[in-house]
Amino acid sequence: MKSFFQSERLSFRYFREEDFEDYFSLMSNLPVMKMITGKALSRKEAEKKFQDALESEDIEKGLGRFRVSTRDNDDFVGLARLVPGDSAPELGYALASDQWGRGYGSEICKAVIDHARQYGKYKKLMAIVDPENLPSVRILKKNGFVFERAGEYEGLPAEYYVRNGR
Repeated sequence: MKSFFQSERLSFRYFREEDFEDYFSLMSNLPVMKMITGKALSRKEAEKKFQDALESEDIEKGLGRFRVSTRDNDDFVGLARLVPGDSAPELGYALASDQWGRGYGSEICKAVIDHARQYGKYKKLMAIVDPENLPSVRILKKNGFVFERAGEYEGLPAEYYVRNGR
């Protein structure tokens, strides 16, 4: 299936109904979700979030939640998101735990930044990360994000990062 955008090794497209099992495998994985929601999601919780993902696409603005897979064989890697945030579009991603350590987090972050840049109107991006998720903090900093403030997100400790400029 045609991708919406690509990076060197990865393909990004909006989620479709038939992607639910991949999505659920990610959302129900405690090591993955510990840094996002603090817990693995039940099937019912994942179904609701997946429906939100299906309804969030905005092709005109380049916003939404994207299924990320390898370009060579379409293996599921995780998800990426570029969604409306409080002060700027919010960049986010989650990787399947069997895909950790392959450099995909950095590649996803850079690809989503490049994707947002193509739309030309986003002068600022934001990202929210668990302060204990040091690999993601490093990835954000490496890609030009700077610490803005500490706080909470959905009741969990969070750090807010911003990236200005194109």
